[in-house]
This record gives sequence, C-alpha cells and structure tokens, in this order.
Amino acid sequence: MPIKVYGERVLASQGTPYPVSQDEIDVLQDPTLYPRREPYLSLSAATRKLEEFLHQPRGPKEREALRRLRDLEYATGRFGRDIVFKVFNDIDTVFFAGKLYHNVLLTWGHCSTDDTIGETWPPSPPHRRVRIVLDYRLLTKPTSRLREGWSTLIHEMVHAFHLVKCTDCLESDDPDPTHGRHFVRCLGAVRNSLRGESFIKLSPDHDLCGSDSGCKFGLRPVGKRHAGRGYDGHHWKHY
Repeated sequence: MPIKVYGERVLASQGTPYPVSQDEIDVLQDPTLYPRREPYLSLSAATRKLEEFLHQPRGPKEREALRRLRDLEYATGRFGRDIVFKVFNDIDTVFFAGKLYHNVLLTWGHCSTDDTIGETWPPSPPHRRVRIVLDYRLLTKPTSRLREGWSTLIHEMVHAFHLVKCTDCLESDDPDPTHGRHFVRCLGAVRNSLRGESFIKLSPDHDLCGSDSGCKFGLRPVGKRHAGRGYDGHHWKHY
C-alpha cells in the first residue's frame, strides 16, 4: 500500500512558535535535494560512534539546542504537525551529532499499515534521501503530548541514523539489524544522555518502540527474497 502524504508546506513564521529558520525547515520538506554523504561505516561502528558522541560532555551548540527543546515543552506541551519540522534539527544536533541534516526527508502521511504510526524508508527512486513518515493519527491520540510524540520521532531517527551512516544495515552479525542490539544500544544511549531531563519520555519500556508510540516491531520486506530474507537490496522498511 503506497504511503499517502498530506499537509501543506510548514512555515517558520506560522504555527507553533520556535526559533528556527525557514531554510532549516525546507531542507526536511524538499524531495528534490540530494543527501550529503560521509564515509560509510558498518552497523557496529556507526553504533559505537553514536555512543561515543552521547557519552561526551555537550558543547555550547548542543546545550543551546537542548534549552530550546526544554522551553518548548514548558511553553506548549502539545504535539502539532509543524513542531516535528521545527525541532528536528535540534534533536539531531543534541542526540545524533547533526548527521541527519540534509540526509532525511520528513513527512506526515498515512503509513502503510493500520497499526503503524511511524516508518523509515531507505533511499529508493524517486526519493534520493532516507524518508521518515509519521502517521497523522499521532496528532489525534488522546496523549498527543510532546513527551510521547518524541518517543516515536526519536525511534525513527535512530533508524534513519543507521541508514545514513551504514553501507548495508543487513550486513551485520545482529540477527535483527533493525530492532536488534545495535538499535537498542543507540536508543539506550539517547535515553542515558538525557541525564534527568523530563521533557522527553524515554523510559526503559521505550527501548524498542515505546508503549505510547504505537510502532510495530520488526521488518516489512518489499521485493524478491535474497539470502533467505525478504530483501531486494533497496527496500527494507523499518517500523
């Protein structure tokens, strides 16, 4: 079932107030942009890099981005359609060393299954970059608070980080290259790096998906079978 994307262009000057430029938002919305690639790593090496980054003391740029995220929770507490575009680069700066910037296309839409509210897709024609799709139902949940919404967004950003940094996420000794130990280590490192912050709800129950996120564990392969798995070299979908 194809993903249906909806929603008008998000504008920095409208909607939820947040200190972000229009250029930063447009990078996430423009499907014609090419990614800014760095040298690829193995899945285990990419995981170690993220753990090392999150273990070190935060610099001025990370502290300032964290302050903006904290202020948003105090000011609104709600999860709106425009918010994810406005805070994405700050979350990327704080938790992913800015490695997702210019490498991710972010959209709201209808996910491909009824029980999924977040999906991450590797690049495939006509899309040049990794795609994160958040389902519109996330906005209508009774608990559509920022803390719960971030758990879904960060879950998908971990997948995006691996897809951006790794040569092939399937070439791994991890039996489950999407929600296996490398994924758990990355999300656990994000949670540990919060250091008592309360504006993001990542309890131990969120290590794999999040009891509030509505995500579904595992893989949905698309295409022919390869090496005993449903994989055609391009179309593993994480959800």
